[in-house]
Amino acid sequence: MSYAINIESDCIRAELAGRHTTEQTKDLLRAIAVFGVTHSSFLIRVSQSTPLLATDPLGLVEYLITAGCGPSHRFALVADNYYVQAAHDRVERIAREHSLNLRSFRTESEARQWLRHESGMVLQGPGDRGFYPRG
Repeated sequence: MSYAINIESDCIRAELAGRHTTEQTKDLLRAIAVFGVTHSSFLIRVSQSTPLLATDPLGLVEYLITAGCGPSHRFALVADNYYVQAAHDRVERIAREHSLNLRSFRTESEARQWLRHESGMVLQGPGDRGFYPRG
């Protein structure tokens, strides 16, 4: 499992690859949680991984809540395969029930558009400010 966190002008972008356990997902969430004080938009791209918390989708939602995330934070999940995408869709439904602003997307461009959306206006072009690899 490896991940990278990129601080962009409009969001925190995290890439997670080769994740197979709930604990590995929580490792990434712990790493991005520190940005929750200064940033409200998060793009999480999952690749080459087993379905995200397929047996415990509530676990991710509960973890986000205990990490201090609320309705003002936005999480966009993007997957590279159908099964992970389906798990993300399930997490999205549970997040909605807990008033979390988490959505599942098929493409990164759709996710970015949703994250940038404020007052009916879509911002253009991310500007990278930092890169923090792990793995």
